[in-house]
Amino acid sequence: MANNNHYIYHIMIDRFAGCDLKREGRCFKGGNLQGIMKKLDYIQSLGCNGILLTPFYKTNEYHGYHILDYEQVDEHFGTWEDVRQLIAAVHRRGMTITADFVANHCHINNPLVNAYTDWFKKKRDGAPKFFYGIEYLPEFDLDNAEAKDYMIAR
Repeated sequence: MANNNHYIYHIMIDRFAGCDLKREGRCFKGGNLQGIMKKLDYIQSLGCNGILLTPFYKTNEYHGYHILDYEQVDEHFGTWEDVRQLIAAVHRRGMTITADFVANHCHINNPLVNAYTDWFKKKRDGAPKFFYGIEYLPEFDLDNAEAKDYMIAR
C-alpha cells in the first residue's frame, strides 16, 4: 500500500543553509535559496516530501515577515532565478514547495504605504492600524478591492 503521508520540512531561509550563526545580534546570517537547493537530498533523507519556506520577498528583517517590496526577492536570500531553480529542483524530486506569504501587513517603509493610503486599515480616529500594535507594520485593508487584487496577483 502506498504511503500517502505528506511530511513538510519548514525552513527559515536565513537560518538554514549557508549561514554563519556566530554573527552577533538579530542580523541576517546568510542562509539562502542556493543553500536550500544543496540540502534537498538531506531533507528527503529525513522522510520529508515537501518544504515550506519563510517569505523570500525584500524584507526589513532576517525572518522575512516585514515586507519592503513584494516584487523583489531579498538580496540576502537570492534572486528570482534562484526561486525558479529551487522550484524546479524540488519538483524533479517529486516534492512539494510552499512559500509563506504575508498578505495582512507590510513594513512601514514599503512604498505601498505612502502610495496607496486607502489600502490600509485605520482606527476610528483615522490613525493607522498596526499589526499587533507594532508601529512599523501597517495592516492592509483587504476589504479594499484594489488591495485585495494586488495581493491575489502576487
